[in-house]
Amino acid sequence: MPDSKGSIPVRVDQIRILKSTLLKSSFVCCLNCLNPHLLLVLLPHLGYLPWRYYTLGPFAHLDLELIEARRLIPSVSGVLEAHIGDEPDAFVRVYIDDCLQYSSKIIRNSRRPQWRDAQTFDIVADLSFIRVHGKLQPILAPAKPPAVPGVQVYDTDSASVLDNIDPLGFVEFCIQDIPFDQEIDGWFELRFPQNLQGTNVERYAMHTDCREEWLKHDARQLLKDEAEKHAAEDDEEGNRVDRTVKVKGVVPASLASRVIRRVHHGISVLANKAHEDDTVQYNAGEIRLRMKLRRVVPRGMDAFARALQPSCFTYATFVQEEYLPQLDLQELVDDAMDIKLQLLDDLIFAMLAFVSYIVAWKSFFLSGLLLATVIATFKSELLAWGIWHLWMGVVLVLLSDKKWRDVLSTNGLNAPLNQEGLEMVAAWNETSEMHCFLMRVVEARNGQIIGMQELVHWAGTVCVGRGELEITFDELLDAMHELWFIDMPRKPVVKKNALVYVERRKGTVTNVRGRTVTVVFDECAPDEPPEEDFDMELVQPRIQPPAVPRMFVPKSVLGIVATLQYHIYNFHRELSPFTQYLKEFCTWKKPVAASLMVAFLFGRSILAFVGFFQPSSWCHVGEEILLKIRKCIYLLLVVAVLFCKARGIRVVLGVFYIVASYCHSRQAPECWKFYKPLGGHPSWMLLLVTGTACHRRSVFGT
Repeated sequence: MPDSKGSIPVRVDQIRILKSTLLKSSFVCCLNCLNPHLLLVLLPHLGYLPWRYYTLGPFAHLDLELIEARRLIPSVSGVLEAHIGDEPDAFVRVYIDDCLQYSSKIIRNSRRPQWRDAQTFDIVADLSFIRVHGKLQPILAPAKPPAVPGVQVYDTDSASVLDNIDPLGFVEFCIQDIPFDQEIDGWFELRFPQNLQGTNVERYAMHTDCREEWLKHDARQLLKDEAEKHAAEDDEEGNRVDRTVKVKGVVPASLASRVIRRVHHGISVLANKAHEDDTVQYNAGEIRLRMKLRRVVPRGMDAFARALQPSCFTYATFVQEEYLPQLDLQELVDDAMDIKLQLLDDLIFAMLAFVSYIVAWKSFFLSGLLLATVIATFKSELLAWGIWHLWMGVVLVLLSDKKWRDVLSTNGLNAPLNQEGLEMVAAWNETSEMHCFLMRVVEARNGQIIGMQELVHWAGTVCVGRGELEITFDELLDAMHELWFIDMPRKPVVKKNALVYVERRKGTVTNVRGRTVTVVFDECAPDEPPEEDFDMELVQPRIQPPAVPRMFVPKSVLGIVATLQYHIYNFHRELSPFTQYLKEFCTWKKPVAASLMVAFLFGRSILAFVGFFQPSSWCHVGEEILLKIRKCIYLLLVVAVLFCKARGIRVVLGVFYIVASYCHSRQAPECWKFYKPLGGHPSWMLLLVTGTACHRRSVFGT
């Protein structure tokens, strides 16, 4: 933690020097001399790459001077500043691989502070990331992904850099792109604090290809949407919008500067409406840095540093709780519900519905074909394989039709809570399925079940005959309001500013007109409109936990919430790609992959049938070849699982990283679109003129 002067205590450096000294006899000394056995010396150590990063000394020094900044975002730290702005009390923090390394002095009341602060940082890994930061974040931010130096600019209302800090902006750059012994001096664009999401590899790749200010139209729209949303919340609930929800776009000027500007321009302001307001900017400002990367080992002796993979941290998209006056669990609940929808509703419950459909003999063809597969195993394994592949091919073809897909994979546990879902559950003609459906209806409308057994008995009366319905979904809701064993509110669940789901997409209600609901979605694909009107039947409310003032929440509970939020977010992030691809494959949104699989299944079935009915045909040879291919695939999977963490594999990966690093050209600052040289055009414009292109490709990330 920084001391009163803003520097990091020497204790951290002493620990690193001590660890480096302990390993000097085994590795560091071999880097100081050239010999033909260098590779043989390196190989044993490559098996310990995951922890070598934390114990080795530096292979290079980064001389970084924090000179000045300009057009920093004014502070919005109170009710008055939220309207008139405030000149920031700015200071800078430097992070290496998401670990805080240095904090500068505070410059009071200036949007163009000057620090003139030169520091030298140890660089252990070639893939390290530096972050120079100006954003809203706690004093000890969690470590981020691959080593990337980072600088952050903060605003504080306290005499200490430990209290009342507001992030203002940040910029990141990778050591692997910086040439050795070449001074880089220029202006670096600061990104908005809200963009500190995901990994540093992803953020760096995005900022390298696109400046923040190029996204100005999106920033304006985001500002407008957020302002309208929070204004509506203030009007209805009377809550003050917290300063941490301020979004990018309009920069409030200080009171003095606004008065002077009005006096200076006077009536002529009306004639200059065509010009862009100078209080609007599309980045968090710019910071001038002077840097130089120097080797501390001979050329060619830094091979081990090129193989190191720094630790990685993923910044979640949820709001950082430490900056909120109230404990907001909405993001935690949303991530948990997303996991429930993707893992339970789309996979587990769908599989249970399919199994129940088969064992209940809802389709004599599918159930009978599966029974024939079991019986055929007593006659011939070849015949059984033929029927089995035929059955799987038929099921996959049926899944291409939405009607059949709903029939095969929907039951009371995952049916939509509308008229269509009621009809699909009624088709099961099972009291247990209708009971599950009714329980979900009560839960979605914030109701309470007083008599569970009474609800079971009443669920058996909803359907008549063979699953026929005599009431609609709206009539069912009206009837449930009259039941004594169900306490369900009559007021409409969907209202303005309510958080809702529409076909698994998260959004916010902006307007309600009768049964028509206008929803603005949190995320949307390029081909999807951000705002649409829906019938109220298609809109399902999301769980909204009440916000609790943080002063009333014990620290132990805050720690548990932070841990849960971190783990649930990471689990959701890792699970989502797999479940999404599997869902798209089964629903034929991946037509090429699904068609190839159907062709393989039917071809495999035909091959087995021909081999069974014609024992002397060539199909037996094809069966043997397919059997060997299947065994090879199983063997590769087993080897991949058993040896993925083995030292030998790590050695091979380490050698690959070293070779890839030497093949990578250090093209900074030409490849940085967020960089502007002093008194000249941005380096990326020179690349466009000469027709060259610079695109960084990471061997370990996207």
